[in-house]
Amino acid sequence: MSTHFVGEGNIGSAPDDREFPNGNRELRRLLRLNVYFDNPIPRKDGEEGRGGFWAPVELRHRDAEHSKTLYQNGMRVLVEGRTVRDKGEDANKNERVTFKVDARRVGILRYRVDAVTLSAKPAGRQSSLFSTTATPLSPKQSAWVAQLVQQYSGATLAIMLAPSPPCPQCGAPMRQRTGKSGGFYPCSRYPDCKGTQPIETSEGQRGASRRRCASSRSS
Repeated sequence: MSTHFVGEGNIGSAPDDREFPNGNRELRRLLRLNVYFDNPIPRKDGEEGRGGFWAPVELRHRDAEHSKTLYQNGMRVLVEGRTVRDKGEDANKNERVTFKVDARRVGILRYRVDAVTLSAKPAGRQSSLFSTTATPLSPKQSAWVAQLVQQYSGATLAIMLAPSPPCPQCGAPMRQRTGKSGGFYPCSRYPDCKGTQPIETSEGQRGASRRRCASSRSS
C-alpha cells in the first residue's frame, strides 16, 4: 500500500547511487538521498513549531551516477512521489519496518544555491516534437505545384445544404442540429421559440413508403 507524498526538506548526507540487474537490458540505476523533511506543528497561539522527520528518498533514473554529483549534502529539495514500506534491521539485528519515499521527481530549491550551469544540448535532439527542417522540392515538383495554383486560383467551392423546413409554431426557418437522440430541426429563434421537428431519415422515408403501398394494395 502506498500514499501520495509531497514534502520539502534538506539533504542530510552525501547521495548514493546503486545499480541493479535488469535481465538482458541496461542496468537499472537508483539514486538514494537521506532527507530531513519539514513537519510544522501547530500551536495554541496559532504559530507553527519546527518539527520534522528523516526519510530515505529513492529516485530511479538512468543518469543516477551523474545526478549523484548534482544533489549535495545540505541542499534544500522538494520531493514528490509515494511512500512505501521499507523493511530492514536496526543496530541489534532486529527486524524493523519503516517507510521510504519512491520519488517521481526531486526538485532543487534556491536555498544556498549560488550558481546554475547548463551543459550543451545533446546532439540529435530536437527542441520540439516536430522537426522544422523542410525537404526542398525538385524542379519537376515545383512546376507541378505552380501549375495547380494557376489552374485553381479562381475556382470557388460551393456547398449545397438540404433545405430546412419552416418552424411549425412561428414559421421562422429552422436549423439542423444533432442531439442525444439524433438529428433534429430546432427553431432559429430559440430560446424565444422552442419549436422543433424531427429529421426523417431515408430509411424512415422508405419504410413509410412501403407502409403506404401495402395499405393501398390491401384496400
